[in-house]
Amino acid sequence: MSDNAQILEALEKLNARLDSLEAKVDGLSGSAQVAPSGALAEKLADPRINASLVRILDRAQTLESTVKVLDNLAEHGPWMLEAGVQVTTLIVAEAAKTGIDPVALGQRGLAIAQKAIQPASLDLVEAALDNPGVAAFALNTGAKVFRALEDNGTDMDALSAHAVKASVKLAALATSPQADAALDSGLLDPKAVAMAEHAGHALTEAQAEGAKSPGIFGLLGAPFDGDVMRFLGFGLSFARKMGKRLA
Repeated sequence: MSDNAQILEALEKLNARLDSLEAKVDGLSGSAQVAPSGALAEKLADPRINASLVRILDRAQTLESTVKVLDNLAEHGPWMLEAGVQVTTLIVAEAAKTGIDPVALGQRGLAIAQKAIQPASLDLVEAALDNPGVAAFALNTGAKVFRALEDNGTDMDALSAHAVKASVKLAALATSPQADAALDSGLLDPKAVAMAEHAGHALTEAQAEGAKSPGIFGLLGAPFDGDVMRFLGFGLSFARKMGKRLA
């Protein structure tokens, strides 16, 4: 006997048992309507018996629905399975033509899935869901930058390669002892940042004026210019401090 025949036989037996159970339940209901008095009426009046009958009816309905699903599956399952196998075979064959290894791709997908369910990854997802505005801003900004780069004719593959290379170097720099020393040196101190700001403004203004020859009188008058002397004093102080560091 084939597997399908065995399944159908089991389903028919299950249907027969359900029919018998339904007939008994109908008989109980009919008895209760015809003879509402006596021992049977007292039993049916018990809340526990009523609850049991309700559960039996509910389970019978659930079993009936399940049997119908199994019956349809037994009828249509084989050709659905065959169709699924054919589609899968076609997808694998087309992937192989383009140089894709389905096995390696599946293994990579499994590795990604395993990383995705790690607590750290789930924490990131939860944080994004808790702050939808921030996530939306980041995605929208990234999409706009990507479109602008493409419209500008940027080679995205080359940009990606350079970005990876720069990220590796920046990561190495950020974890180096020299980076720690630079952070502890006061380089990011507000006063140091303000000095860099002053230097930037001065450079921009000097470039806007253009290079001019001061002439002999300009050189002779420089010692009497307070701004020039202030810069020279700063330069001399910087030279002494730098000289000590280089010693």
